[in-house]
Amino acid sequence: MKQELDSKCTEKFFVRVLSIDSEGIVLKTNEGIFNLAHKRYPWFIKGKVSDVLNATRVNPFVIHWRELGVALEIDSLLHPEKFPYITHL
Repeated sequence: MKQELDSKCTEKFFVRVLSIDSEGIVLKTNEGIFNLAHKRYPWFIKGKVSDVLNATRVNPFVIHWRELGVALEIDSLLHPEKFPYITHL
């Protein structure tokens, strides 16, 4: 499994879930490391750990969690002020 996770980091555009905790998840991509708080990104709270870990880059601009039905644009992580929405839990 570690070899599989490491291979995702050698791709041209990669994503890796570094951690999951009660506050949110931490992602690593070519663009940087991002903290996704459950308050802003609630889709991961009730997801199975295996589904949250199964993040993929479908192209240079989007991270996708197929089992959760979630897709995030990289730009929304780099510039959250451009995406001013409020999520209610």
